[in-house]
Amino acid sequence: MSANSNPDDRVERALLKRALGYRHTEIYSEEIVDRKTGQPTGEVKKRSVTKFVPPDVRAAMTWLQNRRPDRWKCAPPDLRDDEIETDPEDTNLL
Repeated sequence: MSANSNPDDRVERALLKRALGYRHTEIYSEEIVDRKTGQPTGEVKKRSVTKFVPPDVRAAMTWLQNRRPDRWKCAPPDLRDDEIETDPEDTNLL
């Protein structure tokens, strides 16, 4: 991590990474054990596994709502629930 990397920049990069999905490699180490004696041989077996983390819809929505609010805001102000007139006898709403 660079010295000039502030937390906001780091969170922004992490959010974008999570929104798009990513691959990462995990490395596992295992000590080799002699089958006859059950004692460690001093050798270590290493293996790496590449895993895929799928894109996260919530992270993508958060990104878009903040970066393009004109296109991705949650609800236009003229469609708020408290301003919508409904007919109480309208059975299609149930």
